[in-house]
Amino acid sequence: SLPEFPASECEKKFPAPVSDLPPVIVHIGEGIYREKLVINRPNVTFEGAGTDKTILVYGDAAFDLMPDGDKRGTFRTRAFYVAGDRNAFYDCRFLGSQDTIFDAPLPLKEAQPGGFKGPGEFKPRTIGRHYYENCFIQGDVDFIFGSGIAWFEHCTIYSKLPGE
Repeated sequence: SLPEFPASECEKKFPAPVSDLPPVIVHIGEGIYREKLVINRPNVTFEGAGTDKTILVYGDAAFDLMPDGDKRGTFRTRAFYVAGDRNAFYDCRFLGSQDTIFDAPLPLKEAQPGGFKGPGEFKPRTIGRHYYENCFIQGDVDFIFGSGIAWFEHCTIYSKLPGE
């Protein structure tokens, strides 16, 4: 179960919605899966065969061009984007370089019109609570960012050299 986070001023101003949808468990077998997953449904659990057996891979680059001709930019290149409230991650490995985990939402300055293009740019700003337990998180520059409330319990956070 998730630890209880103390109520903050942010939560009083930006309460997260509560869902009535029943929980769903998605079992993912051994293998390397190369695709971008976008989950918009609450109460979903992904369960793999182990951190060295079930591997989800995806990568974008900030200078890639989008269909509208704009560059992808920092906020659309994260390896992992977590938004919403009370998300929990157990025994996971997050491997990347810059922008490994985007713990949403963006700080208010970046959320101003024209200051941000990416996931959730037109959605209400929800200050979410995100829990990571027994996880390994790797990156080099700015690899855990955003303004969500994150708790890392028994995690290894490894800052590698650029290009390593």
